[in-house]
Amino acid sequence: MQLDVHFLFLRLTNYWCNVSISFSISTYILDRVYAYYQLYHSNIVQKPNLRSENASTE
Repeated sequence: MQLDVHFLFLRLTNYWCNVSISFSISTYILDRVYAYYQLYHSNIVQKPNLRSENASTE
């Protein structure tokens, strides 16, 4: 009985480690995607302003 409980505890610990690792990886990926999206969005917003400034100087 003691061995079964220990084995179950190891299985649960292993499962929890896998879940936490995959959760941290997905959180990191989402953070990167969000950062790239913000960068892309700010570039799109800034480009028309740069174009209008270039047109006004010419």
